Amino acid sequence: MAKPYNHRRAENEYKKWKEKDERFMEKNGMPMDKILLMRDFDRIQFNSDRRFFEKVDYNSEQKL
Repeated sequence: MAKPYNHRRAENEYKKWKEKDERFMEKNGMPMDKILLMRDFDRIQFNSDRRFFEKVDYNSEQKL
């Protein structure tokens, strides 16, 4: 049985990934204004994906 979408788990995974990603960008010399721009873009994408996955009916996708 597929697990339903868990908002808190997805948010925690996103934050953990984003912190690691920003440390990597900063370490490799990316300017902070570009990092902040990427942060905003990634948040918009995450919110879009979250809205999609919250509405997915996992039970209807199971094979009988």
